[in-house]
Amino acid sequence: MALGRPEPGGWLLRLGVLPAQTSALLAERVLRDLPVVLGAGSGLGDSWAGADLPAYRVEELRRCCVARGGVLTVLQQPQSASLLPAWEDAPSRPLIEAVKAQFDPKQQLARGRLPGVRDPHQP
Repeated sequence: MALGRPEPGGWLLRLGVLPAQTSALLAERVLRDLPVVLGAGSGLGDSWAGADLPAYRVEELRRCCVARGGVLTVLQQPQSASLLPAWEDAPSRPLIEAVKAQFDPKQQLARGRLPGVRDPHQP
C-alpha cells in the first residue's frame, strides 16, 4: 500500500464528519494502518488503501462516520471486492426529494440520480 497516494485499483474513500468529531473518528480502530487526510476545521477528507483491504472494514468505517453525524462515499473500489454502494441515503433525503419535485414535477430529468439518495438498483 502506498502511504502517500492512492493505488490504482485500490480503495479511495471520501470521509465527512462533524468538525467536532474529527478527533474521535481519527482515534477509531478501523482507521488503524489506513492513510487518512482529514481537515479538522471542515471534518472532510480522504482515505485510501490497496485492493487487499476487506470490504467489511470500509462498511465499519462508514458506520463510524454515520455515528458521528457524517458520511462516507466510496469514490473507487477494487474490482475484486464485493460491490459497496457509493453512498447511503443522506439524512437530508426528504429535503432533496422535495426540491427535486418542485423543479422537476414530471420526473423527466436524471430520474433516480439524486445526490445523497441511494439508488436501490445500483451497487
